[in-house]
Amino acid sequence: MQRDSAMPVVRNVHGPDPSARYWRLPAVLAYTQRSRSSIYRDPTFPKPIKIGPNTAAWLADDVRAWCAAREADATRAAA
Repeated sequence: MQRDSAMPVVRNVHGPDPSARYWRLPAVLAYTQRSRSSIYRDPTFPKPIKIGPNTAAWLADDVRAWCAAREADATRAAA
C-alpha cells in the first residue's frame, strides 16, 4: 500500500525512533529505563549535545553503545 503524502506519519510514542540519529530526553528515558536525574548524575553516561538554542539531544549510537557496554559488564560479572 502506498502512503498518501497527505497522511500523517504515526510514530510509536512509547519508545525512541530506531532510525533517528539524535534522541531527545523522552526517547533516552524510554530506551534506558532510567530516571532523568540518574542520566544526568551518572558520569559514565554520554553527555547531550546542543542542537539548538534551547534544545539538547543525545547521539542515539552513543546511548546504544553505553547500554551495550553496561550489559556486557553485567554479563561478565555474572559469569
